[in-house]
Amino acid sequence: MVNETNPPGPPEMPRGGCLTAFLVLMIVANAGTALLYFLNPGPIIAQFPRLGGGLLALLGVGMLLNIVLATLVWQWRRVGVYGFIAVALVVFPINLYVGSH
Repeated sequence: MVNETNPPGPPEMPRGGCLTAFLVLMIVANAGTALLYFLNPGPIIAQFPRLGGGLLALLGVGMLLNIVLATLVWQWRRVGVYGFIAVALVVFPINLYVGSH
């Protein structure tokens, strides 16, 4: 019989204040920037001419994926950390390409 006040499984680890602040910032910043990229891409493309619509969409999808990954890290899922690494490996070269003159 399972006791409702003490469910089976490993105990929940405490989350530090810096990690909490980082994850909340990641979710808020990525959501806001993704909305900007998808709803008003014109000024961004005008500012960065090398950034076409396809690359802008890819960056926006990366930001939406970062929101999901931050939620997974919040839930102590290891795949969230690996996902952050994978997204960074894809998005970083794009940012270098767009920013170089």
